[in-house]
Amino acid sequence: MPRPVPPPLSLALTILRLSKGWTQDELGEVSGINPKILSRYERGDTPLSRELLEALVAAMGFSSEVIDLTLILLQHVLAQPEASDSPLGPTEAESRLIAQAAAAKALEDAAARRSELISALRRHRAEQARKEAQDLWAYLKKQAPRDRRILIEGAGDYKSWALCERLCFASKSAAANDADEAVALAKLAVRVAELVPEQEGFRLRLQGFAWAFLANARRVQGNHPKADEAFSHSDKLWSAGASADPEILDEARLPDLKASLRRHQGRFDEALKLHDQALSLAKPEDRGSYLINEAKTLEEMERYEDSIATLKRAELLIDAQREPRDLCVLRFNIAANLGQIGRFEEAEALLPEVKGLVLRLGKGLDALRLRWLEGKIAAGLERRDEALAAFSQVRAEFSTLGIAFDTALVTLELAMVHLELGHTGDVKTLARQMVAIFESQEGHRETLAALQLFREAAEEEAVTAELIGRAIDYLHRARRDPDLRFAE
Repeated sequence: MPRPVPPPLSLALTILRLSKGWTQDELGEVSGINPKILSRYERGDTPLSRELLEALVAAMGFSSEVIDLTLILLQHVLAQPEASDSPLGPTEAESRLIAQAAAAKALEDAAARRSELISALRRHRAEQARKEAQDLWAYLKKQAPRDRRILIEGAGDYKSWALCERLCFASKSAAANDADEAVALAKLAVRVAELVPEQEGFRLRLQGFAWAFLANARRVQGNHPKADEAFSHSDKLWSAGASADPEILDEARLPDLKASLRRHQGRFDEALKLHDQALSLAKPEDRGSYLINEAKTLEEMERYEDSIATLKRAELLIDAQREPRDLCVLRFNIAANLGQIGRFEEAEALLPEVKGLVLRLGKGLDALRLRWLEGKIAAGLERRDEALAAFSQVRAEFSTLGIAFDTALVTLELAMVHLELGHTGDVKTLARQMVAIFESQEGHRETLAALQLFREAAEEEAVTAELIGRAIDYLHRARRDPDLRFAE
């Protein structure tokens, strides 16, 4: 007479015990239950509760979820083939195959659901951590720099991966107007990354993330060697933490930031490869921002039409509500590119919208660069009085801010307008002042030599529009290459 099949919970205990390679004596030793009683549980002679099974499974080192997976499997294993009077089947053999396939699908679905639930839990916790970090940052940014560091070193709440991430993003935002503040915030982020009470792998990953933003701040500060060093350190730390959870930190940020440095260094092929890498890793909602950055590289390469096309692709992807600065930068850069290819009327048509966006954001340097663009467009449309007023204002403010290269560039553009008006005396004065400003700000040696040559030409009233054009082009290139010499 066939032996009765034990209940599912009893069979699950037997299967899990045997999968561990344990005898009933071994399970009894770790669980404290007499092996004879365990035998009765497995045969089904004594009812086995779910609670007790979970305790036995835990004693074997399994998580409780394996019980459900085992029960799913048993449900399909024990299922009797469906009898069918239909000529279409299934046959008994086909029923077994169907049951087998159904069991495999059930296990696959269970594993997928488990993964989905774990990801949802992680996303929820990440969202909560980021909300808390936003509150911490709202308080922290009101404090003096010294007090910020004291809070981070002392208070446990500030040793948070999400606050580190928030400081990184704040550093990137600050870089648009204040390079020193960007560096200070990135340094705070690095320190938080060193202090977080996380597993070593994730802590290394977080440090690599923060160092990339410090590298970006160094780039904006104009310190390219230090930026290179910081990116190298970032790469090592990021790789060392490769085993950590990949879902939390946005890896696409790293090649996107590094691409900006390579652009400023004139290493355009490397920059374009990094842009491609960032886009391949980007979340859908961030692709627009990364395309805006790629368009800037194309602009620096003097591929103005390609830059405009890339910006128009980005326009379809950006979320102006989530990232209002993206729309401002996009519109500004389209106008700037149109000006570069002589389409001044189209560029001017965009200015009212750009001005509204700049005023809404309230960033001082954005307003100054918009005024500069207005001067360029006015000059292109031969409205020279407007161009003189704009360039003069921008030149004075750049000089006050100590931004040597931009001061020199707008001075040359101002000199071009004066030359077109026949104001040779004003060209001489501007040339003298430009050299003096660059000397006082300890500019690049080769650039200073080029400006001195320009001054000599101005003194001899030998300045031409072609010479000014070459000087402007040289300054753009010398910003990336301090050793570049000016071809006389």
